[in-house]
Amino acid sequence: MAIWPKADGITFPTTPELQASGDLNLMPTRLTLPETLKWWPGEIQNYDSWDNVAGYPHWPIEEVIAICPEATGTIIPFTVGGCCYLKRLVIRAPKVTGFGNGSQWGFAWTGSGMSSSNFDDWDLSGVTNVSDNAFHGATDYLIPGTLRLQNVMTVGTNAFSRLTKVTGLVLGTNGLSLTSIGDTAFKRTTSLKALTLGTRRLTLGSMLGAASVFTGVSALTEVHFPGPVLSAEQVDAILQAVPEQSGAKQTTIYASPMNFWGRLAAGLTDEESAVKPSNCFGVYRAGARKAWLVVERSPFEPKGTIVLVR
Repeated sequence: MAIWPKADGITFPTTPELQASGDLNLMPTRLTLPETLKWWPGEIQNYDSWDNVAGYPHWPIEEVIAICPEATGTIIPFTVGGCCYLKRLVIRAPKVTGFGNGSQWGFAWTGSGMSSSNFDDWDLSGVTNVSDNAFHGATDYLIPGTLRLQNVMTVGTNAFSRLTKVTGLVLGTNGLSLTSIGDTAFKRTTSLKALTLGTRRLTLGSMLGAASVFTGVSALTEVHFPGPVLSAEQVDAILQAVPEQSGAKQTTIYASPMNFWGRLAAGLTDEESAVKPSNCFGVYRAGARKAWLVVERSPFEPKGTIVLVR
């Protein structure tokens, strides 16, 4: 968008030169993409110390606002590249269908971690695929809030591995679309408290297997399953980092008995019965008592039963 060349027209000025001339103060600190964009833009490049070997300047951009309701395509790796001053990023692009393309690095490379951002401000409701390494990079993404991907079908390897401050993830709730999650997808999501998995049939892991997918997810307090019951092995994998407790539980599973989640419910002990939450229909489970099972009606449960009397 803006280049300040030297007199020879070949090399860029260094940061001290821009400071001395006053040109650095003329660079914008906020970039707003136009709402009329019809395609997702390429790289927004802001060379930082990682890329300063060629003497490129530091562009002190602090905010990138992308409210683009008509943009389509895929949010590519390095959409925000080398933005070492970036604090706030907002993306509202409900027609974008892909996030990342499997590159080694994720969509942003930033030193500040975007700590003034919040996923509650984002809209990625059209995304159907989150690629390998989508949120993987050189540093952690310090973005809190809930990331909602209501139409996602597939989540790749290491997809969320650098989201160390995300507190909620909602996946596949429109039509129970989620079908697969790759190895170590949640490896560093240590602040994740609320997880919703909208799925009818779920594959966890590939090369490393289901046990790798939710490694390190120890802070879960609630897990929502609007769809039919999963296998005990898959629920074990999801809750693997949750501590087993004899009395009150850290974690609550919200699901509908009408979707056969009662199959995984074990009876409560006297100690558990004394502290159980309301609408509790059991504890998960006899072999590893890690979570309450609490009734939550689902729009995808059977609508009723017809009884014929002859």
